[in-house]
Amino acid sequence: MSTRTRMPPEPRLLTRAREGLIAAGVETEDAEPLFEFLESRLRTGRTGARWLLDTLVRLEADRPRHEALTAMFERYLAHSEEGMPVHTWPDV
Repeated sequence: MSTRTRMPPEPRLLTRAREGLIAAGVETEDAEPLFEFLESRLRTGRTGARWLLDTLVRLEADRPRHEALTAMFERYLAHSEEGMPVHTWPDV
């Protein structure tokens, strides 16, 4: 629901950061999953706060606020128990 335009992550900055970690002694196999996560999160622009707000707006479209808040929180708990990063959570 966000109207903000997502800008792709600056590849040179991510590359330099990755190279810096490896130069500092971080093993490539340890650094790569972190950068995959970071790149994906930057690409979607979704944070926990953004997910909460977007979900609440969608749910309030067809129910009173108190019901929308309850439904939003139930979804939040269910998704958080799955252990997946918030930027991968589905839209309502």
